Amino acid sequence: MTLSTTTSRVAHAANGATTWFAFPFKIWAASDLKVSLRDNATLAETPQTLVSDFTLNVAAYPGTGSVVFITPPPPTKTVLIEREVPETQDLDLVASGSFAAENVETQLDKIVAQVQQLRRQITDWPATQSASTYNVTDFGAKCDGLTEDHVAVQAAIDAAATTGGTVQFPAGTCLIGATLTLRARVLLRGVSRDATVIKAKSALNADMIKSANYAALTGQNKSAIADGVPYGFGLEALRLDGNAANQASGNGLVVYGKRYTLRDVVIANVKGIGWMSEGYFSANVSASYPDEPESLYTNVDVQNCGGHGIQYRGPSDAVWLAVFSHQNAGWGVRFESDGATYQCASDARFLHVYANTAGGVYVSANTRMRFGHLATESNYGQGLLDQSFGTTYDAIESYINCRTTGTHQIELAGAAISVTKLWNTDGATGKSGVLSTGGSNRITSAVLIGDASPGTG
Repeated sequence: MTLSTTTSRVAHAANGATTWFAFPFKIWAASDLKVSLRDNATLAETPQTLVSDFTLNVAAYPGTGSVVFITPPPPTKTVLIEREVPETQDLDLVASGSFAAENVETQLDKIVAQVQQLRRQITDWPATQSASTYNVTDFGAKCDGLTEDHVAVQAAIDAAATTGGTVQFPAGTCLIGATLTLRARVLLRGVSRDATVIKAKSALNADMIKSANYAALTGQNKSAIADGVPYGFGLEALRLDGNAANQASGNGLVVYGKRYTLRDVVIANVKGIGWMSEGYFSANVSASYPDEPESLYTNVDVQNCGGHGIQYRGPSDAVWLAVFSHQNAGWGVRFESDGATYQCASDARFLHVYANTAGGVYVSANTRMRFGHLATESNYGQGLLDQSFGTTYDAIESYINCRTTGTHQIELAGAAISVTKLWNTDGATGKSGVLSTGGSNRITSAVLIGDASPGTG
């Protein structure tokens, strides 16, 4: 026999009805198995006893099987099944005696099992585990780029949502064949955005990750937790791969919520829109309302999507510290407010958009943004189209926009727009630099070079 898996522990979310819980690793005797119920609120673990609490269904030893509970564990518990091989050596080789290969192999297998459980104790499950950290591998995820991991990942998210916590992903690729529902107070965290990948399975043809209650909340101007608005969730140190070449439809990250975070995240190769976000229009502040800052986006990169890179309709008062959107078929970023149900007004400290087909940045009417540094370059449409009222820009850098469509690299079509410093250069042949048509727009300092009509209006 050989050991073909490194897994030596699994976790299953209980639901009050299921009694059978499988384990994929081999055991040599019933005593090699440790079964516990973990309380999702307190994280306290209660050992379960063979015969009185559960029985085993194992076809033959050594082998895999299932734990069968006498009474279905309640939905407030998580079932933990661990291999605990005794740390002893029971093979006795006698000098000049028989040498049975099967006995030697069995002992080697047990040694490997002992090493696996020791590694688990040291790295996978520290003695002082941080509160509410849930590793997707404990719920059966392989993250090998071949196995469909949606069920396991969703189970980890649902378990973390009971108290709020972190769902931890290892280095590797988690393949998902259905939309993941992201719940309030749950953070999805990888090892790094280059090491941990959540990838859409071929023919998923649906959104990859969607916040809870999204369909019921969009366009409803809701902000209260009592209305089911998720809050305090996020993604960190991972990459979403939409596998666009093998999809007919579907977006990447789709959110209706507030006070969420994206940190060190890449969203790439999505068939539709890379990142969609909506919030409320009016504040509707109440005791259940977690206050500002609404959201925080740091080192986010959206690229190579078949629709807009980012379509942002809130939550308002978010802080964009460093966001990049490039090589998307739509706009790099669309900031949209409709004046009634959603509002995107935010602080964008650094935003870099380039090589997007429809254009760089679009700012709609009914919006008031605050930009620090906007860099827009090599977009095939306009670099910036601003139809807002009162948006401010500390600095705009614009290079080589309108490569195929559009007339003006920068168009300030709203009113009371203020630009402190503007640099615009090298528009496509026959394209002008800056057009300002709105009332009371102001550009304090500008450098306009190499355009057919450097400044108009």
